Amino acid sequence: MPHEETASRLDPSILNEGLHLAMEWGEHWLAPIHDRLAAARPELTAAVVDSYDSVCRAVMRAGHDATADALDSAWTAHGWRGLDDIVTDDVYPAFAATMQEVAPWVSDDNLGRLFSQGMYYAVK
Repeated sequence: MPHEETASRLDPSILNEGLHLAMEWGEHWLAPIHDRLAAARPELTAAVVDSYDSVCRAVMRAGHDATADALDSAWTAHGWRGLDDIVTDDVYPAFAATMQEVAPWVSDDNLGRLFSQGMYYAVK
């Protein structure tokens, strides 16, 4: 997992908060979360916020990669059977299994959002 040792020392609820920030669109698209997380969590030191930033952005990238890899594998195995069937039957389950190994702390809401973004990037 990206930053596995660091992530194991961090609070899963704050990791999910940070991942949510990392996945924002618009003004904060692909931007570091440091300032926004520090504002929301003033009790955290700058070094700890840096750790959350690193882990969350690495997990976001890993999720996007896991989606693309799962989609590629499904297309290779099944061809153009129909995107809805591939996504439901193959891509999402493979993505979710990978993410469970990579970052088991990711909430269901963030997992769904991460998959949606990963699909956007994979078919873009």
